Amino acid sequence: MNKYNQILQDAVSWLKEAQDRSGSDGIAGWYDFRKQQYSAAYPETTGYIIGTLLRYGQAYEDEEAISRAIRAAKWLIEIQDQEGWIPAGLIDAKQGPAVFNTGMVLQGLLDVYVYTGDSYFLSAACKAGDWLLHHQEENGAWIETSAYTDRESLAYHVLIAWVLFRLTEIVDDPRYCKAAEKNVDWCLELQRENGYFEKNHLRRFRYALTHTIGYVLQGLAESSVYYRKTDCLHAVEKVLVQIDTLTDEDGFLSGEIDSSWKPIRSWACLTGNAQIAGVAMRMRVLGARSFEHLAKRLNHFCCQVYGAYASKRPAGLHGCHPVVEDGYMFSRVPNWAVKYLIDSLMLELGGGKYDICHT
Repeated sequence: MNKYNQILQDAVSWLKEAQDRSGSDGIAGWYDFRKQQYSAAYPETTGYIIGTLLRYGQAYEDEEAISRAIRAAKWLIEIQDQEGWIPAGLIDAKQGPAVFNTGMVLQGLLDVYVYTGDSYFLSAACKAGDWLLHHQEENGAWIETSAYTDRESLAYHVLIAWVLFRLTEIVDDPRYCKAAEKNVDWCLELQRENGYFEKNHLRRFRYALTHTIGYVLQGLAESSVYYRKTDCLHAVEKVLVQIDTLTDEDGFLSGEIDSSWKPIRSWACLTGNAQIAGVAMRMRVLGARSFEHLAKRLNHFCCQVYGAYASKRPAGLHGCHPVVEDGYMFSRVPNWAVKYLIDSLMLELGGGKYDICHT
């Protein structure tokens, strides 16, 4: 068996165990090595993991993965507020609404609707979409209220724009398309001449993590299918050119990068590696120049790190490498790191194509 296929299957098994250990049908946000326990379920990432499980389940004939994705979607509807929003943070934190979380849950609900055709999921998706419309600023931005960010508009919300484009495609409602277009326009205005995006950092970090850079790149790259194709892809290319020069031949990439593209950290944010690898694999398929060599280097680094911890159970992909106390999620395996590794490996194995569903 190909080494990447082995890691792929192990990573999917990690997600399954994280769902079993969450105390619900949601997926535990992370495994904490210091506490030696899983967290409660994390609605935001459960939302965008659903598409990953569906793609894997169909590609590898894993009915259990598909069943788990549908269970997760039903759980998300159970915890969705009547107004349509999804709470911030872990489910046991009992927090108020979060823009990004609501958008990512909308993505998962759409994925399950596309797979099942069950209007139950589409109805919940439209509720989430309507809530997002009602809370969008006139300039196209959203103001986030998550515990991980300051109360401000963020560039990486463009990932929500992509999801709203998808919703428009399904329900043919121009309101969603208009909202998505406004956010893409706003996001593109945040890009400096050198390619760097402003307003793209988490509260704990001064500059953008490769994780949040990855969100922006994915949002713009996939939105290019629907709107301002040349502008979106050119914006992504400008970033990937910079990332390519910063990435070592073995795939190491500093986890935090300042506005002049200077590496800040001596550790890699493995989630960011996997996210950017996935986008880099997609570029040629989307009609842009190829960045496959970059994608393969970033994936290689993640897999080398994954293999180093494979004997420790549960393995998974750490928040950062090397594991240091100032690192991103330094003592944890975040479920979103595992999710994006699965996505990027499937894209590499599939030549950059989402053969099952467009998520």
